[in-house]
Amino acid sequence: MNNFILSKFVAPLIELCSDSNFWRLYKGMLNQHIHPNLESADESPARLNNLFHSLFTIPYWQPILASSNIKPDIIDNKNAFQYLALLPITFKSTYNKNFPDRITSARHKSSWQFLSSAGTNDRMTVVTDFVKRDFLRASEHLTIKLSQGQPFGRRTVDIPPSACNVVCGLADDGPEPLFKYLFWLIKNKRSFNSAAISDLRGRVERQIFLKRKTLLPIESNDWAHTCIQLDKYLEQITLEKINVIRGYPHFLYWLAKRAAQKNMRFPHVDVLIPYGGLAGESLVTYICSVFDADFVNAYGTGEVGSIGISAKNTHEIDVYQSVVHVEIIDEQGHPVPKGQHRQYSRD
Repeated sequence: MNNFILSKFVAPLIELCSDSNFWRLYKGMLNQHIHPNLESADESPARLNNLFHSLFTIPYWQPILASSNIKPDIIDNKNAFQYLALLPITFKSTYNKNFPDRITSARHKSSWQFLSSAGTNDRMTVVTDFVKRDFLRASEHLTIKLSQGQPFGRRTVDIPPSACNVVCGLADDGPEPLFKYLFWLIKNKRSFNSAAISDLRGRVERQIFLKRKTLLPIESNDWAHTCIQLDKYLEQITLEKINVIRGYPHFLYWLAKRAAQKNMRFPHVDVLIPYGGLAGESLVTYICSVFDADFVNAYGTGEVGSIGISAKNTHEIDVYQSVVHVEIIDEQGHPVPKGQHRQYSRD
């Protein structure tokens, strides 16, 4: 019932009453994922064309485009990917070194949001505008649909690595529960400024749209002390009838190990989602046997959101073609022509 109301009434109403179009984007992504050869649904060339034209306003890219004889009037939807091959590969260090003046545009800064990247050793600042935010939300709902069978979340606990504390909302002022947060704002005479509205929106998204409760990372300690935190989380998973567990692979392993020691059963848990495609086959086999649940391998980053997912109980990730363009390069850094591939050993 919750998914029906959100899908048929709430999401369309949000698009009708605001500038957001995440729901339309989600439905287009789902259609493209189900029918990958449906060319009419692929908007990638148009988006790449728009991206190219925005690069002409950014100081870092201006001399690069000029040296490649790339001009705004010669790029269109048909040749955008052709000109993409002429651009050099960039790295996080490129953006760290040139941020903010040389890799951001002076246009439309009022719509930007600056976030701290997380989950990796080499952190960076991410610039997100309203359009990108809609794509991030749409891709997240696509991942939920493909992993849980519905576009809005079932009861989920998320146990991220320590690097994710801030972006996951664990450092917000005020209590996490939505209505307690509203009461806290009023009681403490906090104004409904942009920061408060942003925190409020985040709670609505996590608790109503995603139905996701983010838990603190499990502290690395001796096993006896670690079990104190594990027991608390396992009890919460059982009492709240959690359906989906997302977490850092080591955390899922520790939870499974402790649950096996206590001979616990989890009749409501049916999907396990390790972070970042990092879980090996033996780990996955073990945690799935303890929780008696399916495994889904999803991948995404703080910079670009969810970018792919596997079928249940498989490791191979199917990239979302509607939002991700994968370019394979050879040892010399040249793009590999379409249809060609090479086998590389794991060594």
